[in-house]
Formats: sequence, structure tokens, C-alpha cells
Amino acid sequence: MKIQEKHLLFISIPAYGHAIPLLELARKISKFHQVTFAVSAKMAGDLPKRELFDAKADNRIKLYPIPDGIVDDMEDPNDCALFERIMPMMVGGIMEFVEKIPTSSAPSLVSEVKELTRPVDGIVTDNFVGFAAESCSQRNIPLYIFNSSPAAFTWMILSAHSALKTMPMADADGFLEMPDKEGNFTKPIPHEFLHYNVLPMQKVLPSARAVIVNSVHELENEVIKRCQNKPGMKDVPFFCIGPVLLAPKEGSNTNAMVEQKVSKWLDEKDRGSVVYISFGTVVVLTPAQMGEIVKAIRQLGRPVIWSLKVRNQPELPEDLKTATNLDDPSSKLLVLSWAPQKKILSHQNVGVFVSHCGWNSTLEGLAGGKPIVGWPQFAEQLMNAEFVAEIGAGEVIHDAGSKNARVVPATEIVNVINRVQRKMSDGARAFQKKLYALMQPEGSSQEFEELVAYIGRS
Repeated sequence: MKIQEKHLLFISIPAYGHAIPLLELARKISKFHQVTFAVSAKMAGDLPKRELFDAKADNRIKLYPIPDGIVDDMEDPNDCALFERIMPMMVGGIMEFVEKIPTSSAPSLVSEVKELTRPVDGIVTDNFVGFAAESCSQRNIPLYIFNSSPAAFTWMILSAHSALKTMPMADADGFLEMPDKEGNFTKPIPHEFLHYNVLPMQKVLPSARAVIVNSVHELENEVIKRCQNKPGMKDVPFFCIGPVLLAPKEGSNTNAMVEQKVSKWLDEKDRGSVVYISFGTVVVLTPAQMGEIVKAIRQLGRPVIWSLKVRNQPELPEDLKTATNLDDPSSKLLVLSWAPQKKILSHQNVGVFVSHCGWNSTLEGLAGGKPIVGWPQFAEQLMNAEFVAEIGAGEVIHDAGSKNARVVPATEIVNVINRVQRKMSDGARAFQKKLYALMQPEGSSQEFEELVAYIGRS
């Protein structure tokens, strides 16, 4: 595919649930366009350490650290004080950066960002950088909005208005409500989220060059039509180029060695016998909930892989702390601080996936054909978990998110795991086949090629 190469600037907030899919999209687009990936300086330093970015392998991408002064990880959704402290730094850092970059529409501007030697032809960012999107619009920089979640998130943005009832973020239940087909909300929306993100993004969406959705068009048709019926949205194209799944890394790095040992461990188990538990990169479990999950693992009596944050691992009972040993393929429990999730979910010996239902994890579970126990924690995860239930590929554990006091008992965990695998496995495999059919050349891959060409023409 021969196209005119452009220079695209990708901007991410410093949260891994946003940075990882945006970086994966950047990798795909970098085969056709020059890419600079900008994120908070701390995360820019951490990405290589976590083996999420390799300057040699990712040689088509230039990583740019935004000097915003942030020193903390945005990894605890319950820490409202942290978000309130980080938000002004993040907003200020990104907006100052956008105001300084040279662009193709202002090539005579002397860039104060020395690393950007070529003017920027367009910016790609996600829905959570609404404040920066306004700066792009004011500077006439072509803007492409990436929906790392389904198109319903854009529908939520377009349906919001300043008269909505709001509440302090500290008082919210942590879940974002998706409005109904008429755009009606039933509960208050966090004040900070509405005014920092939603309304600024709503203002610029009609002037966006395109909305890029991490999904397949056949699943999003109805919602996209609703979005394009909103004022100013008729001529904004939507490109469904998903699922954008994290590509496996090659080489002899630490993650590759972990992946090899996990594969060996899985190979020793019976078909469909393994339960995989993961709450993603952000969720920190309470000691009480950890205790019930431990009880459930004992009661299940079957092999389990548990992706568990390092800070939670000291809370494991003494007899289970050896489960972090990767060199014993005969063990029944494997506890990982980093899990090769795509490899695990594609393995035939994994029978069920217990997930927080972040959209990345949801897509990987469905692509692997695994029935999902949805245990949503915050943000749009409840919507994703309910989608899994609607398509007959899983069930939802309700009222047990990061900001909910309910501790899910071991008996409930065991019962739902066994029930979901028994009743939802056929539905999960059926959706897997449908998903891969939709990803064939006439589906999402074709829309990705159309997007690449569209960027070249814009």
C-alpha cells in the first residue's frame, strides 16, 4: 500500500490501560507513517523497564517524555487525592506541550520541543485528553480520537451536557454510566470527569478528522449511527480497526522467559482445567477480598493462574508464597506479577477467565474463546462485563467494584466460575469464531488500511 507518509503525534495520559492500546495502535500505524509517542516523563521511563517499549524493536516510534513533574503511578482508582494532585500536572504538561510543537499548518514556528525536528501533521489521542483536544482545535492541528473502548464511550460523550447532575469523584461508585438510546442518564456523573474530559471532548469531536474504535464495525453499527446523528457529527468518519491486541514480544528478555515457563506449566495441565484470574494493571485488592479468593482457589481444587500485583503478594498465606516459583510445572497454583495474558488465554488448557473486564482484557478473552466471569471494578468495565453476558459468553459479579464495600465470598466465586465454564463455553467459542470472521480482510483489517490511506490524504 503506497501512501503519503505523515508525522503523527500520539499523546497518552499516564495510565497503562490507556497507554498500552494507544501504543499498540502506534506500532501498527508506524509501518506507514512516522510516529512520535508522547507521555508523562515518568511513564516514558517506565515503559522500557516494564518491557512495553523497546527502542530497537520499536525503531519506527520515537518516545517523547512530557516534563509534567508527575512522580506517582496512576494505579489506584480509590485514591481520589492522588488523581486530584496529578490531574493539574497532567493537564498543564500536555497542554503546554501541544502549544509548543511545530505543525505542518505553522511550519515557520520555531519549535521549543527540540526532539520534534519534523512538523506534526496530526495528533492521535484518546477520549481522556479532552482538555488537550481543545488546544489542538485552536491550533488547527488535525485530530484523530482513539476509542480504546467500544463506540458507546463516544456516545456517552456526545450525550452529556452541562446541566447533568454531578457529584464529587470521591462520592461516585467508580463506574461510568452509558446513557440509553435516547442519550438519557439516570445517575450523576463525576464533576471532575464531566468538566475536564467529557465536555471539552464533546466540543471538538465534530471537528475531529476521524474517530478510531478498538472494535469491529459489525458490533458497533447501531451506536455509530446514533453518534453520527448528533449535531456536527454527520461527516466525521468512524474506523473500527480492532481488536487492537497486544502483540507478543520476541527475544530473550525477562518477559519472554516468563512466557516460556508459563507455557510449559500450562502444557502439563488437562484440557480446559485451568482458571485464569486477573484484575489488570490497576486494581489493588483488599486483604479481605484476597482472603476469599485464596479460599476459592483451595475449594476449586483445580489449576489456577493468578496475575497478582507485587504489592499484594506478601499478603498470600505462607504455603502459597511458593506459587510464585515458575520452575515447578507440576504445581497447581501459579502466581505471576506479570502474565503473558494473550498466550494464556489462547491455550487450550485454560477453561475460564476471571476478569475485571477492561476492554483490552475483554477482547483478549473473547479472542481466545474463553468464557468470562466479569468482575468489574471501575470506569466502563461494568458496561464491558454486561456486553459479555449479553452475547452469552459469561456472567457478571455485581456490586463488588473497587469502591464497593462488598467482599465476594469464596462460595460465590467458586459457584460462578464453575457455572460459567459449564454453561457459557459454547457461547464464548461461537463468539470467538464470529470475531475472527469479522477480522478478515473484508472487515477490520480493511478498515485499518482505509484509515492509513485516509491519514495520508488528510
